[in-house]
Parts: sequence; structure tokens; C-alpha cells
Amino acid sequence: MSEKKSVFADGPVLLDTPAKMLTVLTELVADDATTWRGMIDVWDTGNGAAWRVELNDDKSNQVSAKQGQYLVLTYGRLLVLDADEV
Repeated sequence: MSEKKSVFADGPVLLDTPAKMLTVLTELVADDATTWRGMIDVWDTGNGAAWRVELNDDKSNQVSAKQGQYLVLTYGRLLVLDADEV
């Protein structure tokens, strides 16, 4: 049986859609939410919707990434990168 490939397996993950944010959140939280917890926010900017994913780990590390940014999972920590950093 083949194991499911991680969304982080190919390097930085572009958060280009709300669906990709949900994919990241779902993979990290998995079935029990003991290591990662998080939420997705959306609000009106007057010029369309803005999306953000917020993630917290069990060591009180918190990251917040907006649509268009990248997430990297390295050594169990999440890093947020902008396009010019990838």
C-alpha cells in the first residue's frame, strides 16, 4: 500500500487558493489536533476577500500566512515566505 504524499514533499507550498490552505491545515491537524491547531480567516477588504491561515503547534509557536505567501515545513517548524524568498 502506498503512503499519501505530503503537501510539503516538493518544497514550499504556495497558498494560492483557500482550498490549498485547507489542504495544509487538514494535513497538519490530521485526526487528533494534538500537535497542530489552526483556523482559516476570511474578511472583506472592500476590494474583494482576503484569506489567511493561522497555525499553532504544541510548543506555542504561531504562524500566520496570507493568500499568495508560501509555507515551508522544516524540522517540525513552519516558516512563512514571500514570493521573492522562494
